[in-house]
Amino acid sequence: MLIGSGVAGSAAAVTGVDKTYVVDNAALAEYTTDGFTQAAAAAAAQADPAIILLGRRTSAATSHRRSPTSSPLPSRWTRLRSR
Repeated sequence: MLIGSGVAGSAAAVTGVDKTYVVDNAALAEYTTDGFTQAAAAAAAQADPAIILLGRRTSAATSHRRSPTSSPLPSRWTRLRSR
């Protein structure tokens, strides 16, 4: 599952999985715990997978930021696509 803004083009680079689910929305340009959690939960509910494997990357540019408590994610977040 790729979540963010402008991430749809990166789906082809994902290897080792049968499907990559993409949640691409401009409201997800800045990371917030609430926004990404809502996007992941909605995508998982729609895809109904047998298993979800999660990974995380921390960069120096984002590791010092704290997440705000409110989410910028609109209620109609995006259409789920699988490659």
